[in-house]
Amino acid sequence: MGESFLEKNLAQISRYDKDLADKIAKHDQLEGEIEFLESKCGDIILSYNGILLHDDIDPQEEALEVFQKISSNKKSTIHVLFGLGLGYLFKRFCMSCKGRIIVYEPNLDILKITLEAVDLSEDLSKENIIIVNSTECIQKAFNKFYFGEASVNLSFLKSYAKLYPGQVQELAQELGFVKSLYFNNYNNLFNKCYFWTIWGIRHIPKTVNNYDLESLRGKFKGKPAVIISAGPSLTKNIGLLKEYKDKVVTFCVGTALKTAVNHQIQPDFLTVVEAEDCSFQAKEINVSDMNLILHPMTHDFFQDLPTKRRFNYYPNNDFTAKWLANHFDIPIQDYKNKGTVSMCALFSAMIMGCNPIIVIGQDLAYTDGKCYSNGSPLHNLECSKNEKTGKYEIQTPDDTELLKILDPEGKSKPEDIIKSAKSRFDEITENLYQVKGQNEEMLWTDPGYAMFIRYFENTASEFKKQIQFINSTEGGAYIEGFEHIPLKTVLEKYTKNHLNIETIIQESVKTGSPDKKSKIILKEVDKTIKLLKESFSYFEEGKKATEKLLNHFDLNEIHTESFKNTFSEILTNFLIIENRILNQNTLIFGLAYPQYSQLQNYLITSDDNIDEESMQTFIDLATNFFINLYSRIQNSDLPDFQAIRDRLYESCNSTSQKSIC
Repeated sequence: MGESFLEKNLAQISRYDKDLADKIAKHDQLEGEIEFLESKCGDIILSYNGILLHDDIDPQEEALEVFQKISSNKKSTIHVLFGLGLGYLFKRFCMSCKGRIIVYEPNLDILKITLEAVDLSEDLSKENIIIVNSTECIQKAFNKFYFGEASVNLSFLKSYAKLYPGQVQELAQELGFVKSLYFNNYNNLFNKCYFWTIWGIRHIPKTVNNYDLESLRGKFKGKPAVIISAGPSLTKNIGLLKEYKDKVVTFCVGTALKTAVNHQIQPDFLTVVEAEDCSFQAKEINVSDMNLILHPMTHDFFQDLPTKRRFNYYPNNDFTAKWLANHFDIPIQDYKNKGTVSMCALFSAMIMGCNPIIVIGQDLAYTDGKCYSNGSPLHNLECSKNEKTGKYEIQTPDDTELLKILDPEGKSKPEDIIKSAKSRFDEITENLYQVKGQNEEMLWTDPGYAMFIRYFENTASEFKKQIQFINSTEGGAYIEGFEHIPLKTVLEKYTKNHLNIETIIQESVKTGSPDKKSKIILKEVDKTIKLLKESFSYFEEGKKATEKLLNHFDLNEIHTESFKNTFSEILTNFLIIENRILNQNTLIFGLAYPQYSQLQNYLITSDDNIDEESMQTFIDLATNFFINLYSRIQNSDLPDFQAIRDRLYESCNSTSQKSIC
């Protein structure tokens, strides 16, 4: 006998979610009442607990009507179908939509019955289709499917609104939140990628002289850790740490440093990830007995900060970090980067083996109307109700106070600092968001903090079997997956033994040589320079073809054979650069990512129609790639690499390593 429909369907689902396939296979006891009926047109339909899941006259016509209501049907569109039913709506979308499909079926009974009764394996084998059973898995599917400015459609049969009253609205809100999360992540990556990459590159001569966090992997296994963040509640309980300081490993984010020091708490590890100048976080503080955890791109001020030691954290979504870690043979799957320094501290503690991990000051909301803790640089920021408008808004200190905080040395134009800061605060005010608090109350917060809550919750869900996560913040947002326990109770329970943290660190960093790292990277920088120079001939050819295509376009010759041939020349050179240059060197890929990804996304998601608007878009993107990017690489990026090579060579030479280097 051949495979059953269920076996064939589950084989496809198991390619991307073996747990779901196994769960469906083991679901033998149905919880609801299932009935197969015949519609008036002769198609078989499904009834669940007395509710018809499909139109009893023509289920295929019903599916077509739902499909025709979608607002977007492009290759970049993500279609979320709430409910599989017997597969009529799913099949219609498989036949007619151009984008990606996520089928969310929360009912295991329906999944099991339908996958037994209908062979969907051909459609389920396609890379643009995923079936999920939970809203958490919808977010994971977005991680695979979302790119650029993808639109999102939610479609469902009327029966599912009856079957799950209220959930359609909740799902719509969830999709809006997830889309904004990925849209913001993409925008951050697109807008800041070059800035992050080039600063990471420029810091390479400093990075190779730091220790790597990898040297501390597992060295604090089973030891409790406390992560100190700068939420407004921090001053309510940070004082409790003083008594237990030698029994826990403490991590402090930059914005909380002054508050910690003011309470006589000297953190074991200071964590800073910002590429922008945030030197105000550590100005006038003695950090000589602290260890610093930083990214390759972290701002110059912290790269030069006179801490006891500096440890490199290599975020696995940063191009420079991936390049360095690859050449140092450091596995970075768990070096995650989620947009907030607190997550860097959390994953640092996890890499070191700490357990449990306790967070304080992690309000992620404006507790008591305050944005930051007392004693932190921005403690005067408040979120309060404007009595004239009736709306909540961010209240800022006066301009003089803002300048003292954000630019104490007067390096920038005061008007630029004030304009930038107030623009950011106005943006927060415009987008204030409410989240559930620890006491079931609703709290105002920044949408960015709302996303961070989700990051913490996802992490707790992913690692709950290995690590105990405890939120000892006095108030603030409720974080699903964290135990909410007062700090005093936690410290009394888990801090039984004295920890000689300094001795553990000293023993851990004995091996490893900065000289050896410098030699490795010097050779790789040389290879990168050669590859950059090799790319110039391909950029030149692409540039000529782009200029030729523009000329054809201006003469309204988009349907001529010459136009098509020139278009093909551009694609050929784009693919050559992609395969021979970008795919061979992560650093160069990072430098080119914004321009490359825009052009690539256009080629993947644009319709096949050749019209004036589409060709204008293509010419603009090709110009940005083959002309603007090429010019910057020649005039800025290549000189940067040459300067870095010189600094590395001087470093080798100064340590009598010239012949080896």
